[in-house]
Amino acid sequence: MALSCKTEAEFEEYMRRKTKWWCHVDDDMYVNTDVLVRLLSKYDSDSDVYLGRNSITYPWKFTWGNTLVHAWFGTGGGYCISRALALKMDKYVSGGELRELSGKLNVADDVTIGFIINFLLHTKLTATNLINTHIKLHGLPYLKPYQIPLQAMLSYHEDSYQTHVRVNITAEDVGNKSKVFNTEEDPSRFFHDSLHDPPTDRLLSGIV
Repeated sequence: MALSCKTEAEFEEYMRRKTKWWCHVDDDMYVNTDVLVRLLSKYDSDSDVYLGRNSITYPWKFTWGNTLVHAWFGTGGGYCISRALALKMDKYVSGGELRELSGKLNVADDVTIGFIINFLLHTKLTATNLINTHIKLHGLPYLKPYQIPLQAMLSYHEDSYQTHVRVNITAEDVGNKSKVFNTEEDPSRFFHDSLHDPPTDRLLSGIV
């Protein structure tokens, strides 16, 4: 419920600002704003757009009244919603509505957002592989070093065993351009890669 309260407040602030896109991003995510802007420019903010990455390979099951229904949702690490769609969502989100609906469904904020969009508003999730979060389907373990600066959103996190999930960087990846930091010096290997690839350095300059 606490996250639903936070997401609801975030949405209400977005509605007051009247910008084209609402992008929700968790505080453990890196955002490459240049890539994100280019990604959003491919879509029309005056159309209903729900852009993200699914957390699971099947739709979530909900009990709605006496009926079992299904809906897809974009993982809460990062997703973007067009202004046109946000206007339709407003009555289901603002003024305590998101918190109340999350409680009724007994699910987290991101799953509730997906329910509103996919089931109540009949808008599909538009999946993009440029959003990589902390879940097992995608993220750092599946990316090569050169792919990091090409991502719009990327998660830095620990797995269920509390060990850092790292980019697999080796000496062969960098040649003589920089040394290979060990995992004590650079647990996530991001410092290492920032020396190897200037675009990554720009990506990380404000967040490392």
